[in-house]
Amino acid sequence: MAQDPSAESPPPQPPVYFQTGNTNFAAALIVCGLLKYVRPLKLARVTVFVFEDPEQQGLELERRFVRDVFPHCSPRSFSQARAFLVGEINRLAGKAEVEREPR
Repeated sequence: MAQDPSAESPPPQPPVYFQTGNTNFAAALIVCGLLKYVRPLKLARVTVFVFEDPEQQGLELERRFVRDVFPHCSPRSFSQARAFLVGEINRLAGKAEVEREPR
């Protein structure tokens, strides 16, 4: 009798995410390709950037960034990534204002 292959494989794990409100750190993660950017998220008055973090290394990467022990990235690429993230913040702020208007 052949066994069902799905019975042997473990159930899929839910995705693990890392969030940061630091625009510079988020830009460095994007440019260095260390974590996959997912989306911005508005929490109260703060925008955070959400990254997939399957190996749960986000906090260690953030510690390294603060200590200035981080992979080098091109200043131009960093500037472009940061401008993209600022645009995301502005887009969310605009959405929030549009949602508040009809009241």
